[in-house]
Amino acid sequence: MSSAYELARLKNIASNNATLKKMGLGSINRSLRPIQKPVAQKKTSTKRKAANLRRKSSTQPPPRRSSRHRKPVKYTGMSSNTQNNDSDYDDSEAESDDFEVLAPPKKIQKVTTLSQQEGTSPEKHTAWFTVQNAKTGRSSCRACRECIPKGSPRVGMISWIVGRSAMTWQHPTCFLNQLCVSASNGRHKCKVTNAMIPKNQCKIGCRSHTTTTWVSLEAFPELMVGVLDAVATDHPKMPRQLDGVETLNATQHQDLQHALKRCENALGTNATSRNIKVDATKTATQGRKKKAAVPVTKKPQPAAGVKTNAKGNVTWKFGAYMCHGSLISSKETFTHCYARTHKGNVKTLKKGGTYWSMDD
Repeated sequence: MSSAYELARLKNIASNNATLKKMGLGSINRSLRPIQKPVAQKKTSTKRKAANLRRKSSTQPPPRRSSRHRKPVKYTGMSSNTQNNDSDYDDSEAESDDFEVLAPPKKIQKVTTLSQQEGTSPEKHTAWFTVQNAKTGRSSCRACRECIPKGSPRVGMISWIVGRSAMTWQHPTCFLNQLCVSASNGRHKCKVTNAMIPKNQCKIGCRSHTTTTWVSLEAFPELMVGVLDAVATDHPKMPRQLDGVETLNATQHQDLQHALKRCENALGTNATSRNIKVDATKTATQGRKKKAAVPVTKKPQPAAGVKTNAKGNVTWKFGAYMCHGSLISSKETFTHCYARTHKGNVKTLKKGGTYWSMDD
């Protein structure tokens, strides 16, 4: 039995044929096929269900849709039934030698440093701070810019220089003169103990180049034992008038004086623990004998503290080179002289420095 939709369709076709017959155009002669109603949602076929189930159960990834060519890769873990049933699998590819079996990733082992091994005690401040004898004579002090001779003690501290973190060196006395103090704001950590410094407590800063590293009063004496031991005097003393001491209150100033006193007391018990000083007689006899240097008479430098408006030619050491220039009398100050090179560059020379001299 036809539906109402099919009956209405046949009625319209009969009406159109009658109209065409009256007009002499003939009638519509087409096979009338019953039109099925549109299905709201297609159901997944049984074959597709089986293919999806087979794909999920196997370890083989879904088929690639990209047209880019790549070498065939053998996937481990597939069963023989899966290989036989999957139509996309080609036995000729598995027999070729162009593929390589993917090995499982190696387990990452935990790296143990020397300080974490048994029988060794980790040092607290050797990573950023060290006191040692100069291995060569090429290093210079970052404070006074003078050369540090080979075998003499020097203090090294990590600083950001030339776009990287590097070890910068200073004379022990220059390092002590560079110390500064300040009241903590509660947001800084002690570099030795890695603990927060309480707010309104005094902290001491170790400076080198443009870097200032803060240390608490409790850890400061242990840090300064090696520096005081490297000072050439018999009874080294800590400087009392440090930069920024005028900003401290009475309690903070008193705590600072006690910490500086503890540094000097700790030196008396551990003076020979680091072996910083070097025997002069031993170093003089090592290596080949050098020829005696011929004494050279040099013109004295301008005295520090006064302006002499000195003129003349000067020579200074820059790395392994000797540079020359002429003094600029108008730029001279109480502490520095200035020289101009043949290229027009201006060189700053510290009065009293050993790296430059006046030419006769």
